[in-house]
Amino acid sequence: MTYRRALDIDAGVALVITDLHGAWEPYERLRDRFFDERARGQAHYFVVCGDMIHAPARARYADESLRIVHDLMALQATYGRDVVIVLTGNHEIPHIYGFELQKEGRSVSAGFEWAMHEADDEPSLPKRDEVRAFFRGLPFYVRTQAGVTLSHAGASPIVAREGALLELLDFDHDALLHWANDVIRTQYDVTLMRTSTAYLTLARERLAIQGADDPRLSELLAGEIVSQHEQFALLWDAFFAANERSSGRFAYLRMVELFLAQMTAFSPYPQRVLTAGHVPIVRGGYQLLGAQKLRFASYAHASPPKSGVYLRLDCEQPVLDADALVAHLHPVF
Repeated sequence: MTYRRALDIDAGVALVITDLHGAWEPYERLRDRFFDERARGQAHYFVVCGDMIHAPARARYADESLRIVHDLMALQATYGRDVVIVLTGNHEIPHIYGFELQKEGRSVSAGFEWAMHEADDEPSLPKRDEVRAFFRGLPFYVRTQAGVTLSHAGASPIVAREGALLELLDFDHDALLHWANDVIRTQYDVTLMRTSTAYLTLARERLAIQGADDPRLSELLAGEIVSQHEQFALLWDAFFAANERSSGRFAYLRMVELFLAQMTAFSPYPQRVLTAGHVPIVRGGYQLLGAQKLRFASYAHASPPKSGVYLRLDCEQPVLDADALVAHLHPVF
């Protein structure tokens, strides 16, 4: 069964990382480790489980988000998207649709928008449109013959809605963007956007839009329109939910069980264990949630950050429970 947002791996070793949030040093270290292991035939896939971008407000490192994205785009061009696999995280989604993401009362998405704008003047770097296309094309999940599903955020309330996971597995960002643009074309007066000081100010602050004649002028409005669509609500639940912190541990473990059962129904292999990052703070770099869920952090969400870990997963050998993965976690530093 082939879906737009799910990749299947039946053999080989994957080096799996997550949630670097613009931290270049651990990214470079892990990337180079993959190069070394691949050269020795010990690793076959480099899997980045989302949230490559947006350094936290209190980060003690330079935000190299765009540099990481550009590097991953170059790696995919060299090795292929089936070898260097990048999954969608909630921090990538705002740049697909043009809405603002705030954390701790500050915009974390605006800085990345301005970085893309500035990079557009560099002839050797990918343009903003290329970065957005890269984000739109990212899968959501990797399913393995080992029975481990790799994800960014894990299970979510979508399991309670019949057909929601199947809809997510074949999600079409382009269709949703086209719908929003059609709404703007047929229901809004673009002239008002060009003459509204308030709109132009917000568009500049949030999306680096450069004035009334900028061809991207309507993107801010499109992001607001998209955020009201029921399909976007599905994305929100799947990628922005706070997992057990919002639902409670018992209810969340039940979500994980249902998620894996539903994923198995649409997968060529039974899925028994779910891995995710997404939620800070992960003390010591990893946490087991029941028998079926492993949360790990490679840097930004680990406490302390240098306790971060990565996963070396044999994608063929059966994994029966989350505890079995602990032996395959390795320190980044």
